Amino acid sequence: GGGMKIVDLDGDGQSEIFVTDFESNRVYLYLRDPGGAHPLATLGAAAVTLTLAAGMAAITSTERVPMGVLAWVGVGIWTFGFVVEAVADGQKRAFKRREDRDKDFITDGLWAWSRHPNYFGEIVLWAGIALIAAEVLSGWQWATMISPLFVYVLLTRISGVPLLESRGKKRWGADPEYQAYRERVPVLWPRPPRGAAG
Repeated sequence: GGGMKIVDLDGDGQSEIFVTDFESNRVYLYLRDPGGAHPLATLGAAAVTLTLAAGMAAITSTERVPMGVLAWVGVGIWTFGFVVEAVADGQKRAFKRREDRDKDFITDGLWAWSRHPNYFGEIVLWAGIALIAAEVLSGWQWATMISPLFVYVLLTRISGVPLLESRGKKRWGADPEYQAYRERVPVLWPRPPRGAAG
């Protein structure tokens, strides 16, 4: 997970952009171009817009209907995804704080089921939001159902998983324990653990 914050850090009227990567505990600073919006801000705004599309279309819809079965299924899916992401992030934070750990990569808890359970949870919760929204969408608003697909593509093909998998291979690729972890644990979609999870 991560985030982006745009602030005027030094009061010069130009916004600076902070991008946080919670996986590596790093913060990156990008300075905005003096002539206009920073390209990263534009891409970030587009990503946020596509991610929020279904939810925002439902919130701003003039259509008001009681929650039906589909919406309640969506609430359940959202809750499941939220819990998975929160638990996975909590497990990783606790792992990083452990002084007695014998390796630098987590392999237990939800991380024994998936190498990226936090991203799995995030994808699931956005799918839940889309289902909740579906009951009030009409006309052009149906185009906003691209939201969960966009989140999936973003996290599995553009950022998130590919970046962390590449970083993991560079850091621990020669480690036999890491190689065994990669062989027994799926990249994203959870599966019950096989073999020792250490």
